[in-house]
Amino acid sequence: SPIDSLLSIGLLLQVNDGSKETSLALLLVWSMARLVKFAKGNCENKGFDSNRLYIIYLLIVSLLIIQFRTIVKHDDEHGITVFLLLFIGVVIGSGLSKQAWKTLLNWLSLVTGLLSIALLSFYEDKYEWMAISYRTTFNEGYGNINRLAIVLSLLTIASWYAFRQARFRSSKVLLFGSTILGYLACLGTDSRMAAISPLIGAIGSWGITHRHSLFKIRKSYRTLVISAILISPFVIIWQFVLSKDWSHGFAGDSTRLKIIRCWMNAIFTGHNRFLYGFGHQKEKIMELCTDKLIGNMSAHAPGSPGHAHNTYAHIIGLHGIFGLVFIGIIGYLAFKSIKHYQSNTKLISISECPWGECCTGLFITLFIDSICTTIHVYNHSIQLLIGLIFGAIVARKELQNNHTLNIK
Repeated sequence: SPIDSLLSIGLLLQVNDGSKETSLALLLVWSMARLVKFAKGNCENKGFDSNRLYIIYLLIVSLLIIQFRTIVKHDDEHGITVFLLLFIGVVIGSGLSKQAWKTLLNWLSLVTGLLSIALLSFYEDKYEWMAISYRTTFNEGYGNINRLAIVLSLLTIASWYAFRQARFRSSKVLLFGSTILGYLACLGTDSRMAAISPLIGAIGSWGITHRHSLFKIRKSYRTLVISAILISPFVIIWQFVLSKDWSHGFAGDSTRLKIIRCWMNAIFTGHNRFLYGFGHQKEKIMELCTDKLIGNMSAHAPGSPGHAHNTYAHIIGLHGIFGLVFIGIIGYLAFKSIKHYQSNTKLISISECPWGECCTGLFITLFIDSICTTIHVYNHSIQLLIGLIFGAIVARKELQNNHTLNIK
């Protein structure tokens, strides 16, 4: 759909800090256009449920209109706007038909290629070259190098499944090229998370989805393929996670664990924080988790971490038991959806790509990102993108059986 070009342009413009407001405005216009299209589709159907969904979609659009300036100006960076955009992404992602999702993946692959070319053009053959060029040239449009790494990892796995779903050879070549460029850009950020999450997502989902079909191929080839599937993740983790910190005693990871533990333990400091946490304002929890108090003597400029460096610890620290319940609900939806896809997977050729493989790979990538850092803070574009991808995962029956409104 041509509407999806607004999403692509918005994500591309976000790379420069000077066009951030324009980027967010385009993303909001795209969201409203999609929701209005959903409302129109439901209005044309008859029945109480269709009328109810029609009202819900229009109410969500009205919320976006009210919050338009707040989102574009980033006036509610830590408040309820964060979850509003996440939920809107889920609503849109779960409401698209399978064909509409394939088209959207193609648009996201286009973004992956263009964004990666822009970043890779600053290659200087130096260690951490992209971290340097990004901060100086792109002026931290996505917030910082870690936010960019999150976006690139999600776009790269989306581009991979655009390639896997493509039918024509010419399309496959272009989409595979975008995927390779995206992964090179992930490596260029020097983010271990971005290096491992899309790769393990792609390998893991393929192995899980095709586990039955693997036993149909010749025994000698089967042993080779299964060995490669089992060994590859360990090689990847060693190369991009363990080897870099081996000589330094994993000081960075030790500090991350201290931060995570402090944010988790903060809810036990009284004043009913165990029940509902510290709220959206994180200043109080930051006062309890300064570099000095957690023993982070390696900090160049001692202060206080602005987030928990783990999505789940961050939510629990700010929202207590209610945050844990929220995580439980999200986890339940994802688990039931992935289980549904896998239970409906029949024996298929190992070269085929059922929709369940896409959703499993997207889920693995999101999960790895979420345990490596706090993925949903500081950037509204990322929040919408996360919700959109999660929407594809949880829309199990509709996308599996193709029973959506067929909104394209």
